[in-house]
Amino acid sequence: AFAQEMATLKQNSTGTILRQKKDYDMRLLQQRNEIQATVEGNANMEANIRKLRGQNLQLRKKASDMQELNEQMQEHLRLLQANITIAQEFTADALNATDDSQASELDVLSDLAKEAAARKEMETYRSRIEEIATARKTVLLQVPSVRFNPDELVGDLNSNMLDLVRATKETMDSLRKDFEDQFSAGGGGPTTPPD
Repeated sequence: AFAQEMATLKQNSTGTILRQKKDYDMRLLQQRNEIQATVEGNANMEANIRKLRGQNLQLRKKASDMQELNEQMQEHLRLLQANITIAQEFTADALNATDDSQASELDVLSDLAKEAAARKEMETYRSRIEEIATARKTVLLQVPSVRFNPDELVGDLNSNMLDLVRATKETMDSLRKDFEDQFSAGGGGPTTPPD
């Protein structure tokens, strides 16, 4: 009975040991698989970290290049701004330097225009007077139907014609004197005196 008990005990303990060994082997296999998964996960993480570091370096280089390009563009903009300022100053100076609207040298043009207008007016006036003086036609004068003295009317007309001739002569003398004064003063008057 003792031997049988020992054999049963030995058998039970062998079964227990075998079960324990099997459990232990299973746990070892499970731990080995977990360690293998952890090692693979760590390897993947290291690869991801290396990849992220590479990307980070590329981003830093790109940011540095962009910063350098930005500085170059800012320098170009500063140069452009300086050039625009210089161009604006040059344009303002050029406009001021070439503004001849108040130049006294241009007064001679308005003087010449006035003299030409006065000469044309005088020529028109003189030709009209000559037409009247040399007309061989009889000019009829309409007068109101009141009584008048023909001698008095002819006297008035004659007096008016004499006043007209006198005024014409005075105007011509005045124009001739103005011309001669300007010409002798070097004012650049017309090249020929009015008739």
